[in-house]
Amino acid sequence: MEIQDVAEKALLDMLHKQNTQYGGDARTGVVIVMEVATGDIKAMVNMSRADDGKYYELKNHALADILEPGSTFKTASLLVALDDNKISINDSVDANRGLYKFGSATMRDHNWNKASAYGVLSVPQVLMYSSNVGTARLIDENYGKEPEKFVEGLHRMGLATHFPLLPGTGRPVIRKPNKDKSNWSRTALPWMSIGYETQIAPINIVSFYNAIANDGKFMKPRLVKAILEDGHVVEEFKPEVLIDKIASKQALDDITKMLTMVVNEPTGLGRQAGSEEFLVAGKTGTAQIASGGQLKGGGHQLSFCGFFPADAPKYTCIVSIQTRGGLISGGGVAGVVFGDMVGNVWVTLGGALASIVICFLMVMISMGFGNSTKSLFPDEIAKELGVSRSLVSVGESCRYIGTAVTNLFFGFLIVKFGAKTLACAGFVSLFLAAMIYSIADHLALIYIAGTLLGIGTCLVLNGWCKQTLVAVGNSNFHILTGWRE
Repeated sequence: MEIQDVAEKALLDMLHKQNTQYGGDARTGVVIVMEVATGDIKAMVNMSRADDGKYYELKNHALADILEPGSTFKTASLLVALDDNKISINDSVDANRGLYKFGSATMRDHNWNKASAYGVLSVPQVLMYSSNVGTARLIDENYGKEPEKFVEGLHRMGLATHFPLLPGTGRPVIRKPNKDKSNWSRTALPWMSIGYETQIAPINIVSFYNAIANDGKFMKPRLVKAILEDGHVVEEFKPEVLIDKIASKQALDDITKMLTMVVNEPTGLGRQAGSEEFLVAGKTGTAQIASGGQLKGGGHQLSFCGFFPADAPKYTCIVSIQTRGGLISGGGVAGVVFGDMVGNVWVTLGGALASIVICFLMVMISMGFGNSTKSLFPDEIAKELGVSRSLVSVGESCRYIGTAVTNLFFGFLIVKFGAKTLACAGFVSLFLAAMIYSIADHLALIYIAGTLLGIGTCLVLNGWCKQTLVAVGNSNFHILTGWRE
């Protein structure tokens, strides 16, 4: 299954769920999947709800929608402070039970009115729990007297970069204070630190997170690799590095560790975006959408942005949904879409090729094992069929080579159609193999049973684990099917 198809299905499933099960009105949904190393856009889904209640690709929200991003922006705020050595992951801050006044305005955490309201939090916990007060206090106390330094840090990290990828692509708005700060208020810095007072499109957020995943290298999003004319390359677009290093290695390592905790710690708000097979790093976001100059009444933007696997990033992804009512939770809505996607997205050609190599080595080992144990009793088989022993050995070798070819073929099928779909075929193969093997009296039937059992095991393991690497286990079954019991 193509990454675009995986992303579209996961997004549409949640949009319908938000409307039917949660009683909301999900108006738009966006998914962008970017390849970490190159900046290639592997998928871009833009869904808008039309008057007939169905979703269509009517507008490129991923590039055009310039909105206040909300809590996915806290990652940038803390990274600036880490990179400037204003804070460290060993520091702590008092969230004041989720209520704090900046000037005449009161900031609240999401659980300020509950018994679980936050007190003293470590810096990683500020991000894990998405504490508005914790984030704002850290930034305000370190940059309150020089807010321009904080804004300069945001620009330094590429968040204000304009990508003229297509007509209508929005330009980020991250304003800087004037020298006399006439355009600045007491609340500007605290609210900017938590993702308000700025307007940024999803493509900018995902590009920033991609830079974190790429050891600080900020890549320009690439939609087109080359222009062809009559089969010949007219113009080629190579991966383009816009910023060599957005932050120090230590700051990048620290923020990656914190983002990994957001998803993988039991109390992290992004745990629904995680995977059982590998580590995911990312951040939730729940932002009110302004309407008529007011935050109330405009609905919410629910988002999750992250990368995976966290320890060796391959893809960066953002999910963003605009909704009125329903379940208002970045982790519970966008995070779920992200989590549904990552397993299938990770079944890539690279994983299949790695599986093929390992399977080939396992087949070679099993061939040696089969020869040392006189697998299938070649002397008796040769006598039964009236052929030479060497011919039977050739047949055995062909079976093992056929197994390797089968792994190759089904590896590509898994990449194309998805592990879950082919897992069903795996169960059927296992069932048929068991039946044939139980009644087999002829060499040909045993070969068929062995092949089916190998195919079935490969598919079932891929269906359960969503990774082609686990297909190496099927080689052991081929060893077993080399015996007549």
